[in-house]
Amino acid sequence: MNQAYGISKIANRTICFKQSLKVADKLIVSSETIIRKFVENRFISDGDLSDGKVVLLRHGANASALTEVRKKPSNLIRFGYIGTFSERKGLIILIEAFNKLADINAELRIYGGTKLDSPRAKSLLEKCKNNPKIRFMGAFKDVGEPYSNIDVIIVPSITFEGYGIVVQEAFATKTPVIASNIGALNESVVHIKNGLLFEVGNSSDLARKMLKIVENPILLRQLESNMPRQVHRTGCKGNRSSL
Repeated sequence: MNQAYGISKIANRTICFKQSLKVADKLIVSSETIIRKFVENRFISDGDLSDGKVVLLRHGANASALTEVRKKPSNLIRFGYIGTFSERKGLIILIEAFNKLADINAELRIYGGTKLDSPRAKSLLEKCKNNPKIRFMGAFKDVGEPYSNIDVIIVPSITFEGYGIVVQEAFATKTPVIASNIGALNESVVHIKNGLLFEVGNSSDLARKMLKIVENPILLRQLESNMPRQVHRTGCKGNRSSL
């Protein structure tokens, strides 16, 4: 009964969405991947939406709050994750990857506001308990604070992202990104130019990319120097609260 009820709700939502598309003047989409994979295949091809109505508008970051961020000195390479503990974000993949790297001059800092007493957090903590180099940093109020303590951002998502605000924030702070090779992350992260891409869901491949950074500090400097000069900006003021 519950399953049938859930299917019915999804079907009704799809109907309402298609009706809204027919009367909308424009459909704003945040990534080319979403246009190709979903909008064109699902709505334009079915006649629910005309191609001329689709407008590409990237998500923006509050760059003014980030361009003044300065890295605090450290003797370690600080890998970082900023986000929730939801499964689709791939945090478990990241932790598994980092645990494969024994005796390296690096640490992993995990930022996010999820309570550590939740079942999912307990599962993550179990994977981390024997690795003192994995640190849960908790919630933050100043969006610049995590980036001042991170040298490389990891975005290990296992499903499509809308565009990736974290990537834009990282670029604004001149922080290289290691990301899943999946849309729309690979629309921003160019392999070996401003970051590295790894196979989606493959913790071994991610571990290899992280080790490449640790063993080759010159590569890190090269990636930093190739950050985009401008990022997509938002007009919002103030700080983004912790996830």
